[in-house]
Parts: sequence; C-alpha cells; structure tokens
Amino acid sequence: MEARFCRGLSTAILFVLVAMTAVADETGRTLTASNGGPYYPGSTISLYASSSDPAATYMWSGPNGFTSADQNPTIPGGAAGSYTVTSNDCHSTTSVVVNPNSSISAPARVTSTSAGNSASGPDAAASYLWSIDNGTLTGGQYEQNVTFVAGAAGTLTLTLDTGCSRVSQDVVVDPQPTITISDFQHAEGNSGYTPFEIPVTLSNPSSQIVTVQYYTSNSIAIEGSDYFGIPLTTLTFYPGDVTRFVTVQVIGDKKKEGNELFVVTLINPTNATRGAKFKGWVTITNDD
Repeated sequence: MEARFCRGLSTAILFVLVAMTAVADETGRTLTASNGGPYYPGSTISLYASSSDPAATYMWSGPNGFTSADQNPTIPGGAAGSYTVTSNDCHSTTSVVVNPNSSISAPARVTSTSAGNSASGPDAAASYLWSIDNGTLTGGQYEQNVTFVAGAAGTLTLTLDTGCSRVSQDVVVDPQPTITISDFQHAEGNSGYTPFEIPVTLSNPSSQIVTVQYYTSNSIAIEGSDYFGIPLTTLTFYPGDVTRFVTVQVIGDKKKEGNELFVVTLINPTNATRGAKFKGWVTITNDD
C-alpha cells in the first residue's frame, strides 16, 4: 500500500486503514482511497474515493491498464494490486487483495437420503463457514470437517467460506438403489455338492453399505435331500458393489428325475428398497 502527497503541500498526514490510504493538507482537505476487499477470485472489485472538496473530480488507474473517471468504480473479475486515485493534484492508493481459491475434499458421489457423509476444507484457514444446497449439515458447520445428509437424487453443492475465499464443490447424488434377485438354473451333478451362485443385484451403486437378508425354502426340491437349506442370513454390498451372490450347495445324485425347484427370498433391506423381483426361483436340472 502506498500514497503520494499532494503537490505543493507543506505538511501532510497519512492515515492507513484496512485497504485504505488518506491524504490531508494543512487546510484540512482530504483524499481517501479504499476498497471492499479482500475478494474471492472472479468477484467484482469495488473501489471508493472520497474528498472533502465538493467540486473534486477523480481519475483512477490500476493493474492491467485499468482507468476510470468514476468516483466509485467497479471492476468485474478485477485483478489484485495497487489502485491509485488522483483528484486536484492529490493522489491516494489502496491495495486490493484477491485470495486464491481454497479446495474442498468431498466424495464424488453419495446416495440420496444418506447420512454420515463428510467433507473437509483446507488446513489453517482463518475461519470456516459451510453451507449446502440439496442436503442438510449435521455437524462441523464452523469447523474444517463437516458432515451432512444428502438430499434428493441429482446434485448437491457444498460451499465453504473461509472469510478470505469461497469455493463450491458439486457432488452427484445417486438414487437409493433397488435390490432384486435373479432366477437361476444349473445341473445338479452326479455326486458330491455343486455350488449354485444366485445373483443379487443393486439397480445402481451406493456410497453406503447396503444389506439384505435372505433364506431358502422348498418348492419341488426338498431341503436336506436335494440341497442344503440356508436359514435367515445377511448379504452385504460395500460401496461401489452392484452384484453379490447367494451360494447354495446342491446335492448331486444319479437318479433319473424331473427338474426340481427351490426359492431364495430377500427381506429387510437397509439403505435400499426391495424390488418387485425379491424371490429367486432356482431350478435344479437333472443330468442323468
């Protein structure tokens, strides 16, 4: 920040305020330059000049060849640096500060209505103030690390204001997945046990852990003689998974018999909804 004194003045007083310089002569006439910063990158810079001379005219100059004859000019996307105003052979300078963008570390994707999502801001910022669009902040609004609940499927936006800079980050919000099970058929084998791998599928990946319970039940096939039944068991999808398998051991034999069926049923999903296809019909085909 710098100021030039009025030409021909015998005495001068320099007042230094935040982003402001003032010049006064012995008659009490003053010229003051200031600005509304600090600013975020790309924001509009506002410059202000004041003089005790009611007939004063103003001429500004600054970085990148900036000039203006307005008393209080604005500069969309203006640059940092020193801006000088001249009036009646007096000069006053103000220093404009444009802080660099901070960065937000946030997940690329979350699931609608999911809780416990987190994001973090840069280290050692002067202050932290978080806001969110299409979601709810649940902790850390004034701290480096924040937690939030996602809103509806689409996009949510996190914004962090550190007092000197502001940055936003978009996060994709995937819909809550639907979970379904496929029908399956396979030959039983002539002896021993044959694992039947029945696919269970999410309609889309989730940022959360998804679970569903399943169990087997008889149709034509009989538990214990045709397959080993499974009591109520939990199947887990980790973030990013879309397909998991229920494994049922089928008992092989050399009997000539028709095809046999049993059922795998899905119940009690968490972080997902159960689709219309929640029963998987499993066919044991005869190969004798």
